[in-house]
Amino acid sequence: MKPVRAKEEIDKIKDKILSSSLEIIVSHGFPALTMRRLARDIGMTAPNIYNYFDNKDEIYLTLMIKGFDQLVLSLKGEIDSQTDSTKQVRAAITAYLKFGIENPRYYEIMFSSSSPKYRDYIGTEQEALSTQEHDVSMQLASLSISLIQGFAKQSGKQLDTKNASLTLTMIWSLLHGMVSLQNSQNITYIVDDVEAAYAEIVDRLMAQIDLLF
Repeated sequence: MKPVRAKEEIDKIKDKILSSSLEIIVSHGFPALTMRRLARDIGMTAPNIYNYFDNKDEIYLTLMIKGFDQLVLSLKGEIDSQTDSTKQVRAAITAYLKFGIENPRYYEIMFSSSSPKYRDYIGTEQEALSTQEHDVSMQLASLSISLIQGFAKQSGKQLDTKNASLTLTMIWSLLHGMVSLQNSQNITYIVDDVEAAYAEIVDRLMAQIDLLF
């Protein structure tokens, strides 16, 4: 009988599979991820990979869940460390930028790539796992909307969910552009000190954010 692997060893192999899969998706696109190619890249047989993941969609969705879990945890930690709404918004903005710049491959599949989305998995065998990924990503959205509504309330304004969502979209568009420009290094063509420039942009955003309501 083949000996049962320890949980630590199983987790290590899964992490290796996930890491290599992430690299393939970001570098070559989701269609390029196949069990055969993955097996070749990590020195395993394709049948052996099936002992850990049923298919490439399960691998992809697991990566998405892992990424959103990390981002939500990071934002919650920064927000909870502050009691003032203004400082909470700034902390969340800074945490989002930090995550996107320090985790470019995860950020790519979470927010930039044309990989499958939640609606693509409705009615498939991966719908349950995709729903899990959708739920954690919506936690991020709900957290951000609540944060904006709290900031508006502190400024003496009432912001309903629709208008808070529009404000979030405007802020998110700016932050997404900042992350994308940094990760592509295109920003370096017009800015010498990116860190200083981004810090000033956040300062300007915070000074004018109530005008977005």
